[in-house]
This record gives sequence, C-alpha cells and structure tokens, in this order.
Amino acid sequence: MNGYTTYLSMGYSRYLPRSTSEFSRNGLKKNLYNVKTFSSQSVFSVYLESGHLDINKLGCCWPSAAKAQSLCCNMPIYLQVNPPSDLNFTIIDERNVQMSWKRPPDAIVGYRITVVPTNVNPPSDLNFTIIDERNVQMSWKRPPDAIVGYRITVVPTNDGPTKEFTLSPSTTQTVISDLIPDIEYVVSISSYDEREESLPVFGQLTRIKAADAKELKLIASQPSLKHVFNVANFDGIVDIQNEIILQVCSGVDEQLGELVSGEEVVEPPSNLVATQISSKSVRITWDPSTSQITGYRLQFIPMIAGGKQHMLSVGPQTTALNVKDLSPDTEYQINVYAMKGLTPSEPITIMEKTQQVKVQVECSRGVDVKADVVFLVDGSYSIGIANFVKVRAFLEVLVKSFEISPRKVQISLVQYSRDPYMEFSLNRYNRVEDIIQAINTFPYRGGSTNTGKAMTYVREKVFVTSKGSRPNVPRVMILITDGKSSDAFKEPAVKLRDADVEIFAVGVKDAVRTELEAIASPPAETHVYTVEDFDAFQRISFELTQSVCLRIEQELAAIRKKSYVSVKNMVFSDVTSDSFKVSWSPAGSEVLSYLIKYKVAVGGDEFIVSVPASSTSSVLTNLLPETTYAVSVISEYEDGDGPPLDGEETTLEIKGAPRNLRITDETTDSFVVGWTPAPGNVLRYRLVYQPLTGGERRQVTVSANERSTTLQNLIQDTRYEVSVIPEYQSGPGNSLSGYAKTDEVRGHPRNLRVSDATTSTMRLSWSAAPGKVQQYFITYTPVAGGETKEVTVKGDTNSKVLKGLDQATRLSFVTQTHTL
Repeated sequence: MNGYTTYLSMGYSRYLPRSTSEFSRNGLKKNLYNVKTFSSQSVFSVYLESGHLDINKLGCCWPSAAKAQSLCCNMPIYLQVNPPSDLNFTIIDERNVQMSWKRPPDAIVGYRITVVPTNVNPPSDLNFTIIDERNVQMSWKRPPDAIVGYRITVVPTNDGPTKEFTLSPSTTQTVISDLIPDIEYVVSISSYDEREESLPVFGQLTRIKAADAKELKLIASQPSLKHVFNVANFDGIVDIQNEIILQVCSGVDEQLGELVSGEEVVEPPSNLVATQISSKSVRITWDPSTSQITGYRLQFIPMIAGGKQHMLSVGPQTTALNVKDLSPDTEYQINVYAMKGLTPSEPITIMEKTQQVKVQVECSRGVDVKADVVFLVDGSYSIGIANFVKVRAFLEVLVKSFEISPRKVQISLVQYSRDPYMEFSLNRYNRVEDIIQAINTFPYRGGSTNTGKAMTYVREKVFVTSKGSRPNVPRVMILITDGKSSDAFKEPAVKLRDADVEIFAVGVKDAVRTELEAIASPPAETHVYTVEDFDAFQRISFELTQSVCLRIEQELAAIRKKSYVSVKNMVFSDVTSDSFKVSWSPAGSEVLSYLIKYKVAVGGDEFIVSVPASSTSSVLTNLLPETTYAVSVISEYEDGDGPPLDGEETTLEIKGAPRNLRITDETTDSFVVGWTPAPGNVLRYRLVYQPLTGGERRQVTVSANERSTTLQNLIQDTRYEVSVIPEYQSGPGNSLSGYAKTDEVRGHPRNLRVSDATTSTMRLSWSAAPGKVQQYFITYTPVAGGETKEVTVKGDTNSKVLKGLDQATRLSFVTQTHTL
C-alpha cells in the first residue's frame, strides 16, 4: 500500500464496532462525507484511502490504532495511488462528525473510509500539584478496562533528555522528580493491556521559581501593601483571592472613572535636586506637578544588591524633604512621582551617592557653637613664676580657638592654690582681645594645691546665672595642675560632672595621672593630657583644643535634642478597613514639620508621611484590612528630631455589599439569584425574599464561595423583593436588593365535551386551563366547509351554549386561553 494511509484520532472514551464505507465511481467527485451513528463518549481512529482497483489481488492488511499489530480483511487493494490531503473534521453533534479533504491528482475510482474504535481507554482527570521547584505530583482516574499498566513520558521543551517509565494498574498518582526550574515539560500518560495501548492524555508543566518579594515590589504598582501578595504555596492562593479580586476591581474602576471623565495624564514634578548630602542623609527638592494631585511618592533605590529601599509619601504641598537613615558611600536612584489617588505620574529621576563616613578631627566651621568654658589653673608654689608665664601662653592658644561672644563662647579664669580666686567671670569680657589681655596680666598667687576645694568653688560660684552662666549651653572646665591635690577631690569632681560640666585635665611634670583620670570626664583618652614639663604645652595644644571643641559640639547637639519637645496626646479616629486618621497636640513654635512613620506592627516596610508644622493630623491611606499598624509621630526641628510619640491602631474588617444582582432561569415556582462577590472575608451570604404584596418572609444562607443560588417553592406569577446580605465576623455588610418575578402557569383547557344538542344549538363544556385565565376563545367551523366563527367567554367560565347553528352540521372546535 506504499504507506499512503491518512488517519486522525478524536477524543471520545467508549468504543464502537468497526465500520467501513466505500464510494463507487459515482462518488469520485465527492470530497465531503458525514460519519454518522457515533455513540457519545467514544474513541475512534478514522482512515481515508484512495486508489484504483486491482481485481486480481484480494486481501489487505494495515496498521491498527495501537500500532502493535495489523488488521486484515478480504477486500480489494488499492495500489500506487496518492492519498487525499487536507483532511479536516467538524463536529456536528455528539453522534455526528463531518469530514472533508482534497482529491489526489491520480485517476482514482473511489475512496474508502474506515472507522476503527480504540479498545483501550486512556486515564482521565489528569491533574498536577506542584510540590516545589523540582517535584510535581500527578494524579489520574483509572479507566474501566482490564489494563496491565500505565506508560508515562516526560519530555522537556528544550530538547533535553526524555524520561519514560511504566506503573502498575493499581497506581493512580506518582511524583515526577528532578525537574529543572524554568523549563517547561510535556507529560503524557496512556494505559495498555496485553495487546493494545490507549491514546495518550497530555499535560504541560510550566515551572515557576519561588517569588522574590523585593523583586515583586519593584515590579508592582504602589502601594505594595495592596499590590503584592505572598502565600506559602499555591494552596494558599484561595485565602487571598477575594482580596486580589477586590484590589483589581478597585483599580479598574478607578482607571475607568478617569477614562470616562476624560482626565488628563498626571504630570510629573520637575527640577529634582539633591542637596546637603551626608553619609546617612540627603535633602531633595523639586518643583510641583502642574496637575491636581493628592501627594508625592519618593523612592530611594540603592544600586547595590541587598540594600534597603526607602519609600516615602508626602502631601501635595511638600516639595522638599530630608531623607535619613541611608547607607554611607552608596549610590541611590531617586524617583519622585506625583500621585493622584493610586495613579502615579511618570517619575522624575536622578542618581546621587551618599558620602563616606568620616572621622571628625577638627571643629566644624560655620557651626553655631555655644559654650561656657572655665580655666581652672593651679597657682601653687610648685609652679614657679617662670613656668607660670608658660601657662599664660598656653591659655592664650586655647582662647584663640574659640569665637568669643555673649551668643557664642564665654571664658572664665579661676586660679587656685590654698583658696580659689576668680580672675574674671564668664560675662566679664565679650572680646577675645580683652580675654588675652586679662590672661597676660593676672598675678601668680602661690600656696598649696587644694584641687577639690577649687572644683566646688567652680560649681557653686562660677557656673551660676549671676556670673554669666547660660541655660541649655554646654559647660566645660579645663584643669591645669602640676601636682597632687592636697585635699579630697573625688566627690567634688563627681558633683561637678553631675552638674553637666565636661571636665578636661592637663597634668604637668609631677601630676598624678590616676588622680587626673578620676577628676576628668570619660573617656580618659580624649579628656586627660600629660606633659613632661611646661615647655611641652605646644605638643598637646592642638589635640586638646580639638577634643574640647568636638565635645562642645556633641554636648550642644545633646542639649538641643533634650530641648526638642515631643508631640503629645496621639489619638486615632475615623478608622476604616483601609485608612485611619492620626492626630496629636503640637510640639511647639520651633517645629518645622512632622514626620509620621507607620508600618505593619509585625514586620513590613516602613512608610513615611511628612506634614507641615501647621498640621496636627494626617489620614493614613492604602492600608491593609484587619491589620495592626505601629505609628510614630516625630517633630522635626532645624537641626534634629524630637523624641517619637508611638502608638498602634488596627484597621477594620472590609465590609461591603455584593454587586450586579442577576435574576435568571425564572419558572413558575423558582428563579436563580446571582451576584458578584462582596469585598473582604465573607463568612456566608444570607438571601432574604418576600412577595411584594405581603406574605411570608423567607431566607436561606449559602457559603461564601457561592455566586448564585436557586430560590424554590415560590408562588407562581408573583413579584418578589430579593436581598443578598454578606455576613462577616463582625456582623452583616451592606445588602444588595432587587426584584424578581416567577412565571405564570399556562396551559390548555382539557376534556372538551358537547352536550344538549338541538337543531340549532349545543353546549360546549371543558375543564379549566391552569393559571389565571382571563378569557377563552372558542373557534368553530363546519367540517364540510363554511364560515369560521369565534366567541369569547370569561376566564372563570367552563361552558358555552353555541347558537344559530345549521341543522345536521358537523363542527370542528378550537378552544384557546388568554392569560395575563
């Protein structure tokens, strides 16, 4: 036969006896044929052949559907003929299929069509369950045949190695293992007996790697709380599907609303600039969007793997912001979007790199340094006049390191020996020249070394308001001594430090270092200095002045922070399922703005909203339902932040109404009620229905995953009010109501009877038709021909006397009903 058989298999599941059809020479031009009398749910192989007849050879064999043997019969053989082409099938119904083809170029005498049933049924209900990235479980239902096993083939789509294995007939599931992530596979399963194999059933596996949360947040729209959903595995999708549907519908409704209203595209901000760049913060400014917007969204995306992304939201009036807690020496992509609700503009983008962390080794220039500094100088006999001159020169170097002013740094000088003596107070001189003049002329007094008594004097007599000491200004004392204290010094030193005085100690020659360390503030490495003689002052002067200056700056920052007033009286209100309002009492007149930081209390990204100092409330939106949020409100000052005021609030459960009430499939005693799901975690739906004319109020409940139900045992031809009410954990949501009407009962009158006939009248009677009949139409015509007449009677009548009839006339009657 030269292998010219063309066949196609069609997917049914039972078998039919083999049938063969042949076309005679008269059918040569026919290339359309209806293959009929299929039993529903059957599997067939259909063969179409063409050829010319060689009457000298009988008998033929060709492959069976199972390809395991040949089927033979006694019939003419067609030789050396091309087959038909372009064989197509069109299913007419479950018992009839139309097949068509193109005629071959040969001189043929006919076609032969063979329909061969497949005797082994394949498995059914093939399902796949993903276990992990490399393992998939497949399951199926066993066919009804007496099979001996299954053959499973796993073929990768990238030309990789094919896996094939067999399983026992009792098996209905197996695990396909060692799969390669991101590779698609085609899986087939067939059943076989001792002679034949069924047609295969196919399935396709598309591998999906575990989702990366950070990558999804970069891909998804903002806010990520409403656009990124994480579940442990595919089984968990059912737990979030209602929320996903809600967010999709919300987004679509919003975009459709904008399209319908013809609103313009949200214009982005412009002229984005980064200034005041440090190792951990960047200040950015931008020009506002020209659109009517609800705020701005800021993104700081680090250009290094694993870096923390910062995302902030600010109000529509804000066009500048200090972004803090950045990583040092890191390049960031900075994006600013204008937002109109959930709709963002195109971003305006710049790249900026934070500075490296620098160790500060000198006082900052241009910084508003304030301090009250006291020099406590040992004037005992052990110093000597010659060395005392060197002490004066050292003090002059120290004084020249500061900007002297009543608003900046004030200097006082105390000389002590047996008794302390104030050479000049903090408020005595306002110019550096005057202080230097006083230092170069104060006398050398001599005496013992009572360091403890001198420190008490400084605390009680110098750092006082009457001598120029200022509140909320760093206090510094620099002790210069050459010997051991003659009195107790530890307790006076502790009291002086407890009065927030930063103590530095300089020891010369015979000074005891342990004593100096006990007096000075910690750490000793930056607060205690020793030199071998008075000529070595120059060696420590720069280091000492820098240490003093840095500590003044640090202490000034700490004092300022203590002065920053925290917001008070945080109150939450207007709580909904996706928002709440946070309010507070103002922190003071020096506040520049307020920062509201919020995040899901257990994990989650932090979001920041900035509001001007004139605002004492903000509505936090786009929140998750039934979620507790940690909220902090921080007052921002010119050079620092006040302490945060913390609180927590929990959003409500999403509650709403179903949508799109549909009434279908109305009958005389039932109809189907359908709806689109309500938002949130619905526990169940309650349907309440009652006739509009009054009557029993009835209700049924259905599970939360139902989208329709049939209301039965209703009154025919009656209008009902129907309400669908979602029920939540916290109570019922809003109802969706509408109206529906049952069909009226219709039918024909029955048992037509004729009685009381006379020569010109007769009575026509019948049994009433069902339903609310308005009237009956009676039509009668003489059988032999003649005029057709019609009469009408009321619907509550079941008989009528017909008059004026011709004598001995046979009539034909038709009775019809007219209902509401």
